[in-house]
Amino acid sequence: MARRAADVRSVFTAIASYDPEDPFSSPHPVSPLRSKEGVDLSGLRIGIPVDYFFEDVDPGVEDAVRAAIAELAALGAEVVPLPLPDAFHAAGHFEKLFHSDAAHEHRERYERFRDRMGADTRQRLETLGRSFSAMDYAGALVWMRRWQRQLERLFEHVDLIAHPTAPTVAPTIADCAATTAVTRRLAKFLYPWSLAQLPVLSLPAGLAEHGMPCALSLAAPWWREDVLFRAGMAFQQVTRWHLQEPPIVSEWRMARSGSGDAERRT
Repeated sequence: MARRAADVRSVFTAIASYDPEDPFSSPHPVSPLRSKEGVDLSGLRIGIPVDYFFEDVDPGVEDAVRAAIAELAALGAEVVPLPLPDAFHAAGHFEKLFHSDAAHEHRERYERFRDRMGADTRQRLETLGRSFSAMDYAGALVWMRRWQRQLERLFEHVDLIAHPTAPTVAPTIADCAATTAVTRRLAKFLYPWSLAQLPVLSLPAGLAEHGMPCALSLAAPWWREDVLFRAGMAFQQVTRWHLQEPPIVSEWRMARSGSGDAERRT
């Protein structure tokens, strides 16, 4: 939504309201946001997963994210190890719900315009979306509720959970031929929170492999976006990653600028 956590907070303030016409909207009150956030994170407990969320992660990404976590600790947050072994199973259950819901939502569009859809989209709707049974879907819902209950207990001991947003930097276009597989890897750390329906804030945290950006994700308990913004805004007051761009973008801008100058001279 934005580079700055403060700007994301502004967007959230504008959209966080109850819509009685939306069956997915909740009348739950929004946690009050502070008028001004400081950099003191004393009293904040941040859980660092000891499994899954740091597995199969590019070395540069892990180094950058652990450095970002150290920045939060330097601001006064308490960092504690957190076991989350069941997170490994979340992706499989989430995909049963996600792909089934997509097939249902787009069923009429699929029947009318399947020839206009890309091969990867058709594959998701045909092979994945229509491959799960009602029992598969029901089982995923049951697992989701159990996962939410487990997180409720975990959040009695921590205020946030920190980890890499993605295990790798952005792939090249050539690497994205198998869209479903690439997406599955890039989003593997997001599936557990989407399944749990938790609020998550992703923050630029450094440059990793190939000089490409990577990010730190903070997951908070339900309805505690205020804690996310407190930590995110404090982090961005002492770092400048959200103001930087990868070298490849700077080179592209310079090339475009040079091209424009040449065109104007011509």
